[in-house]
Parts: sequence; C-alpha cells; structure tokens
Amino acid sequence: MQKFIQSFFYFYLRVFFRKKLSQVSIPIINTDVTRALIFLPDDPVLINHLKRFTPRLKKHIESVTFVINESYTPLFKDKTPITAVVYNSSHKGKFEIPKKPLIIQLRMGTYDVIIDLNLNDSFFHYYLIHKIKCDRKLGFLRKNSDLFNNLQLRTSENTSFEGVYVSFFKFLFL
Repeated sequence: MQKFIQSFFYFYLRVFFRKKLSQVSIPIINTDVTRALIFLPDDPVLINHLKRFTPRLKKHIESVTFVINESYTPLFKDKTPITAVVYNSSHKGKFEIPKKPLIIQLRMGTYDVIIDLNLNDSFFHYYLIHKIKCDRKLGFLRKNSDLFNNLQLRTSENTSFEGVYVSFFKFLFL
C-alpha cells in the first residue's frame, strides 16, 4: 500500500502539478546565496563522509541548516556545531509522509538554495522538498528527482560515493 501511495503521489505531480522550474546560473553558490537548507541522507556512512564538507559550506554560505535524522546527530558531536532541523520516526505519518509540524517548521525559514544529498530516492525528503518554497533546488539525478530539483547531477554507477560527493561539492563552488 505504501508503494502505491508513493507512486500515486509521483503520478499526481507529473500530471496535475507539473511546474516550470526556474533556470539556475553557475556557480550555484555565489554571493547572493546566504541561506541554505541541506537534506542529509539516512545513512551513517554517508553522513560521516559528508561531515568533512561542513566547514567549506559554512565558509561560503552565511546560514546553513541541515535536515537530519535524530539518530545521526551524535555523528556531528566531534565537529563544529551545526544548525539542524531534527526529525525521527514520530515525524513520519502513514506511508512515510511527513507530519504537518515538521513541514511547518521547515516552511518558517526562507532559503536561497535547497540541496538534497540523497543518492537514492527518498520519498520522505521529496515530500518535504516539494512543500518548501525555493527557486534553487538541487540534487542528484534519480528516478523522480526531476519533479523536485531544477538542477540534477548525473552520477556514474561505477564511482564510489566519496568520488560522487567530492565532484558535487567541486561543482557547487566553481
């Protein structure tokens, strides 16, 4: 049933809610980007690798807010403190749909860019990204990412996740 609901959501967006995504200029992170919302994957190995990019992000962007699963927040204890919107299983309703309080919390902020660092489709994150107003939404090319991101980076299946993230962050700061 969960798969059906998720497939219906994607179908609905493709047919009835297809919006024109605005063009994005390069470099993505330039002087007009002061506030970023970054969705971290639900994978401790990937988060451990992504921690090393936190200082670089903070150097280029005035205000960086991470969206992270509560169980992975201890991974950031040894690094510089981060600003985060933390969620757990109580923030997920039926069929992995985020509950209203989390959506409202994210909508209260204004962001110049939203970055989705998930390498695989994440319905929970997709739903949140869909509900937040922002002109620049970027992430990796995946099956349904064209519905949510106006800039998608293709990844090679032969490249390690470390290489994928290094290339991604090089691209961001061209």
